[in-house]
Amino acid sequence: MQTVKLLENKARYDYQSIYAGMAKINYLFGDNPDQDDYLDNALNCLRLIGNVHIAMATYTGESDENGKLCLPVQAFEIEAVTTNTAPDWMGNSLHMQVSNLYPRGNYEKYEFRGDHIIVRPKTKVTVLYRTYWHDENGLPLVTEREAEACAYWWKWVDTRRKMYQGNQLAAQIFSIVERDKNKAINQARVPDKFSQNFLNQYMNIITSYDRKYFNRDTKTINIA
Repeated sequence: MQTVKLLENKARYDYQSIYAGMAKINYLFGDNPDQDDYLDNALNCLRLIGNVHIAMATYTGESDENGKLCLPVQAFEIEAVTTNTAPDWMGNSLHMQVSNLYPRGNYEKYEFRGDHIIVRPKTKVTVLYRTYWHDENGLPLVTEREAEACAYWWKWVDTRRKMYQGNQLAAQIFSIVERDKNKAINQARVPDKFSQNFLNQYMNIITSYDRKYFNRDTKTINIA
């Protein structure tokens, strides 16, 4: 039996399919883009935005006769690989800690090779690793602002394509489309929500900027 669990809390963002931008294109511009053409441009747009939505995931499975265990989704960092048995030093203790973030069991030696790991043959292990938020097809999930940015990016690419083909209307509105595209991308780089720690730090900077503190010497220092 193989199981996959995403452990991060998604409450910070309302993630949606990368194809949500297609509905926005239809709503904003009245166009119906080709799905493959849109996807290629949306992925390019997300690379330009640069946001990275990371999730922690666990995967339980058994390696084959060569010790190979394929990971179900893209992993870029392994946190731990463990067996599902109690560690040797704990014996049969009934007080063993159980946690999704720290799978119980002995640590297993492994080699990480991109989309799979190598362990002992026919060994059942639990892999704790970092991945990106994705849908069932492995495509990245996006926020509302990112979906809108993908829509404006596609419109910019489509307008530029038409302009090069000699479309006079496309040439006239290209600067406006480019301005809207840049604005949408910059907005997508700003988080939808800020943590209280960030807001506290930000407000401290705002309220203390260029202020003199009580009993503090503000004279300049002359260095001879």
